[in-house]
Amino acid sequence: MRVSLVVFLLPFFGGKGLPVLVRGALCLVLTFALWPHLSFPYTEFPLSPVKLGIMAVGELFFGMILSLIIRCIFAGIQMAGQIIGFQMGFSMMNVVDPLSGTSVELTSQFLYLVTLLLFLTLDGHLYMLAAFAKSFQLVPPGTLLINQRVYDDVLFFSSQLFVIAIKVAAPVMVAELLVSCGLGIVARLAPQINVLFVGFPIKIAVGFFFMGILFDLIFYFLKGTIVDMSSIFRSIMVVK
Repeated sequence: MRVSLVVFLLPFFGGKGLPVLVRGALCLVLTFALWPHLSFPYTEFPLSPVKLGIMAVGELFFGMILSLIIRCIFAGIQMAGQIIGFQMGFSMMNVVDPLSGTSVELTSQFLYLVTLLLFLTLDGHLYMLAAFAKSFQLVPPGTLLINQRVYDDVLFFSSQLFVIAIKVAAPVMVAELLVSCGLGIVARLAPQINVLFVGFPIKIAVGFFFMGILFDLIFYFLKGTIVDMSSIFRSIMVVK
């Protein structure tokens, strides 16, 4: 249950782009790979249906927590792409996300795919699977990880979604603000110039230029996040 929920909810293992049979096979492979090293005595297996249900709820809840932490990173990047697209005038240009099947902005999907590629290039998925395997030792099967600390950590990482979005989109936001101010001054000094016609290409060009600079920032951000992933997971999984 813990393996399947993490696999089905993560953006690069889950999503509609990967067939259900492939995801199910991946769950079985990961389960069989972890079981010989992390198996527990048969005496710890619950005998009553009530205890078995509590164990299943605990595993599902724990898997959702791990998936939420990773998704907050990608959701923050996607929100930054939406902000950038609105500043560039791309708010009406939407594409279909093949992983989720929903309609998203063009810049949001572009930054999301770049972030996903960088995450896989930096072996982020391997670090995540290593931390996931460690979770069976820190949180044994059947442990219901529900306490005030977990609640505070989930709220903190959820709030970081907006912080990540603003930090990533800040360079483009500032540049587009300066362009808008410059166009406003031009409109006052030379009213005969069609600022709306001239402004769209300028804002798009400036937006794409600073989006290229963002790739380095996203790279260093993901690199630091991946390095700290083990400590982040450990701080959540330590049962007190």
